Amino acid sequence: MRPVSRGDHVVLLEGGADAHRDGLLADRDVQEARQLAGPEPLLDHLLEAPDEQHVAQEIAQPLVAQTLLLGLDFRHGRQCTLLPVALADDFRALLQELPKDWEEASILVRLNDADAARRAAALLLSVNPGRHGKVIRFVVSRVGTPLPDLALRGLRRIDAVRLTGVLVLVSSTRAAPRPERPRASLAAAWDVEVAALPSDWSDVYAELELRSTEHLEQGALLAAPINPARVDERPAFRFRCARKFGYGAAPGMVRRCLERLDNADIRGEVHILRALSDTKPWATQGPVWYVDGKPV
Repeated sequence: MRPVSRGDHVVLLEGGADAHRDGLLADRDVQEARQLAGPEPLLDHLLEAPDEQHVAQEIAQPLVAQTLLLGLDFRHGRQCTLLPVALADDFRALLQELPKDWEEASILVRLNDADAARRAAALLLSVNPGRHGKVIRFVVSRVGTPLPDLALRGLRRIDAVRLTGVLVLVSSTRAAPRPERPRASLAAAWDVEVAALPSDWSDVYAELELRSTEHLEQGALLAAPINPARVDERPAFRFRCARKFGYGAAPGMVRRCLERLDNADIRGEVHILRALSDTKPWATQGPVWYVDGKPV
């Protein structure tokens, strides 16, 4: 029997290929083999005999032969298994290829026709696109507006309505180098605060506010000798400082703790909230401040 290839009308033209024109099954006696082994005849009483005539195949063939007259085609046509790449995926890949210091990028999307471009521009309205014929152009910024996320959402909407096109990068700009800000030293800031106090100051109530909550635990550990206390949800500590005697850490100890924070690259601000001058202790009791009805 000859092989059957793609594009052949199997049910009609190749149905009788070298099979005596009766069908794909040869006209042979399939009820029994020509030479049976000795024990096999005994199995005839247990097994059901096959259909010798294959009536279904012989009847179906002349019926299917009429399909060509009706315009039906049973051949396997050429099929493409490659789907077009989504514009949103192209946009994400494009952003990954930009330099790390990119600031703005100009994007061009070319659609199949002007009507598709008009519909796509309406879906990209949030990025203020420009359209000419079947070409759309828009700009995204990493530091300003519109942000890349807005463009990504618009491109996903275009993909959802099955509008296909080609997305390319037209140009991009890099951010200007920013001058490094001088690092603020907590110890130096403390010196400035103390220098602004009256010459006869004796006690202060101060606050140390960190820039990040991730430094709270380490900051509290490094500043433990000044007995820091939190009073609210901010990443801040409050402490007391006594110049000569009384409650609070000595000014030198406060500065050493702040130097430890500087060396650990923990940044923040330090301010003196309240100050007293020329206080005299009562026995061993130093001055007490009441803040929000609580002694500190």
